[in-house]
Amino acid sequence: MKTFKRLLSYLATEPLFYGFGLLLSIVSAGTTIYAPMIGKKIIDIVSERITNNQLIPINFLIQQFGFFMLITIISAITGYASFLLFAFASNRVSKRIRDDAHEKMQQLPVSYFDDKPAGKISARIVNDTEVLRNNFYQNFSN
Repeated sequence: MKTFKRLLSYLATEPLFYGFGLLLSIVSAGTTIYAPMIGKKIIDIVSERITNNQLIPINFLIQQFGFFMLITIISAITGYASFLLFAFASNRVSKRIRDDAHEKMQQLPVSYFDDKPAGKISARIVNDTEVLRNNFYQNFSN
């Protein structure tokens, strides 16, 4: 639990990026869900008109198709922006963790490093922070 709280404190250093990324992700999901409803409306109107041997209103179709394209473009843009914000925030958090680990290593006595193979500690720090960065990004973006 102590480690979890510490990780959350690192996430709290980037509230704007994570918050805005989450908001854009919600907008993207909402527009992705709404787009097929527009298609359903178009299909229902066309099917009803064909069944009743009525003319299909071209202006209505063009308007609805344009609205469908607008919603789809908004979904794509907000999804991509959300991806960028989460990636940027995760990279900044990872850098902060690495910087803190480096500061801690600078404070350790030389005797701590005597029995460790060269590069093992720094490799572990890099690998562990990379795993954390991937988890921060993937958990928020999905």
